[in-house]
Amino acid sequence: MSNSALLVVVLLLLFTIGTALRVRLVEGPSPQEGRLEVYYNGRWGTVCDDNFDHADASVVCYMLGYEHIGSFIGNRYGAGSGTIWLDDVQCSGTETSIADCQHYGWGNHNCGHYEDVSVTCGNARLVGGASAQEGRLEVRANGTGTWGTVCSDHFNDAAARVVCFMLGYGHFGHYLSHRHGAGSRQIWLDNVQCNGTETSIADCQHSGWGVHDCNHEEDVSVSCVTVRLVGGPIPPEGRLEVRYKGVWGTVCDDYFNDASATVVCHMLDYKHTGRFIGNRYGPGNGTIWLDDLRCDGTERHISECSHRGWGFHNCGHDEDVAVSCLGNTSPLKITTSTSSPDIGPIIPSSPVSRTGSASSPSSPVTSTTSVQSGSEDNARYTTQIVIAAVVVLGLLLIICVIVIGLVVHFRQNPRQERTDAVMIPMPVTASSNSYNNDAFDDAIQYENAANITKSPNNNACSDVQQPSAQVAGAVGGVGTGDEYEEPTSMYESLSDDRGQRSEV
Repeated sequence: MSNSALLVVVLLLLFTIGTALRVRLVEGPSPQEGRLEVYYNGRWGTVCDDNFDHADASVVCYMLGYEHIGSFIGNRYGAGSGTIWLDDVQCSGTETSIADCQHYGWGNHNCGHYEDVSVTCGNARLVGGASAQEGRLEVRANGTGTWGTVCSDHFNDAAARVVCFMLGYGHFGHYLSHRHGAGSRQIWLDNVQCNGTETSIADCQHSGWGVHDCNHEEDVSVSCVTVRLVGGPIPPEGRLEVRYKGVWGTVCDDYFNDASATVVCHMLDYKHTGRFIGNRYGPGNGTIWLDDLRCDGTERHISECSHRGWGFHNCGHDEDVAVSCLGNTSPLKITTSTSSPDIGPIIPSSPVSRTGSASSPSSPVTSTTSVQSGSEDNARYTTQIVIAAVVVLGLLLIICVIVIGLVVHFRQNPRQERTDAVMIPMPVTASSNSYNNDAFDDAIQYENAANITKSPNNNACSDVQQPSAQVAGAVGGVGTGDEYEEPTSMYESLSDDRGQRSEV
């Protein structure tokens, strides 16, 4: 090969080495774990977590020399700075470089640095959960590089704490039984017994790698996002605290309700419905980890609920949430108690009195406290309001019925005008009666005599004419007073009570 050809090869090699994609893990406890950064176009930048999973992490670990074994651990090591180089990374897990995976394009993204990816290339991981902090436990056998599951025989919270320590969360963890279902790989460990202080699950007592007498229905699930209730009179009640990235913090009460409290109590393995009791146990301190937390009550873990993002909030510690997981709402008279984030639920069946001292903000205050549900008070006030509303509505309904009844009544029964005949006095001077007819005879003779003297063209005549003198038996004449009827009786044509009619 000529000197010129050799020079060209060397230059191409140097160019290739200089432009090759490089990755690193920063801010973690070791080179095997940390926030992922990639070197592209002469600058280090970060990777967004959209669609990022364990397969992508395995490719990263392969690039770092750890074979195709790795775990995506969310945003554990916080936000980076500079350019966000990759977003929507999707690998099959067999690629040799993350650049070979499908992605949004170099420098193209729709996220912020709070979504920067963290990766671990260690020997334990949690899969199948809502986040990298919870799921079915898988471990990698020493020297094999193959992932497998762990059987639940003798497994407990102490062993879970060791697992979470391996994942960088400190010695805080919770055993979730078989919550995240069965795996399909090799069952590597059985009869694991830890005291909780070990740095690796391999240091705990067990049956031996690959030795077991169980099946995948017993595969262990672990949560490293632990919650605890502090400041209350007993462990099932207190101010809610969440541990994230190894640090305990509080939860703001915006949108928090009984459904969210139920999820918390489920995480703590209390079998009772949780209740949000406002800010009863006062403000905490440190980081406010969650705000605008919205759960529907069916979530298995608080991380599955909607929220603003870990560490993002617009509230103060005066809004720190308190939760009760008590099964009954009867007051419990407690003097004081101590609290541990990892002890099991203690629910006394009767009022208990215990004496001790509080030595930290996380410990319950020393006082005699009557535990009474805030939701009970709210329920009582709500009941009173409902009763008052029902009474008012009932009165309004009664008034409406009365008014409508009166309107209908007057429309169907209009006022009747008096129809009695108007009495018009008539010039009657005589009446017929059975006592004396002489007056009529005299009147007739008088009228006949008057007709003789009338003109033939005068058609006016009077059937009865008033005599010049009172006649016995006539109206106003001489008599006893009962020989005649009053004019009002004479001219009424209505029937009397016996069906008879008066006639003139």
